Formats: sequence, structure tokens, C-alpha cells
Amino acid sequence: MGEKTSLYRNKTMDDKLGPYIKRFGGLSPAVTIVADRYSYIMHKETERLWQLFTPDEREFLRSYIHDREFSSAGTIPGAISAEVDGEDEDVLQASIVDRAALLAKLHGLNLGQQFALVDWLEGLQVKG
Repeated sequence: MGEKTSLYRNKTMDDKLGPYIKRFGGLSPAVTIVADRYSYIMHKETERLWQLFTPDEREFLRSYIHDREFSSAGTIPGAISAEVDGEDEDVLQASIVDRAALLAKLHGLNLGQQFALVDWLEGLQVKG
């Protein structure tokens, strides 16, 4: 059995988890199942991203995009490609990254892969 703790619910959480709470028989099982599913998707999509992007592209994303903030799910779709598209050409050339090639890859990402990319970048902030 896991550690018992308090979880403070708010309207957003209730709105998002409400159907799962009902389906899975309570808040704890709902949070566990949703977190497990999210984690699995992020893991699998991150593996795919690691194969898609070159080491130089990953380093560019890590160096120049990792400090951006994505406060809600609705801000994620298209956000990374918009950041790269707006980046100064000198920055991209200094990192040996081809803007057109990187943008083509970013535009080809499905929604799950876009979330996984943001999840990976945010994880870099935590790890330092």
C-alpha cells in the first residue's frame, strides 16, 4: 500500500478527473490509472523522439527551448515548432541545426509526441 497523503482538489481537477473517478471507483484509483497511462505514453513517445531527432537537434532543443513554460495542455500543440521558427538564424547555425529539417520533424509530430517533447524538456529543468 502506498503512502497516505492529502490531495487538494480544485474545480479544474474535478472537471478533468470526474469521469475517471466515477469509472474507476474513487479519486485514488483514478489518479493512479491516469498517471500510469500518461507515464506510459510519455515513455513510448520519448523513445520515438530520441530516434527521430539527431543528437545536434536534441542538444539544440535542450539548450534553447528547455526553459520555456507550458502552463496548460492547450499551450503545447505547435508551441515547440513556433519557438524554433522564431529563433534567430545565427543561433541555429551556431548549433549546427538545419532549421528546415528540424521544423519538418516538429511539424510531423503527433499530439502525443508534442506532449512527450515538452515533458522531456520540462524534466531537464527539474534535473538541472
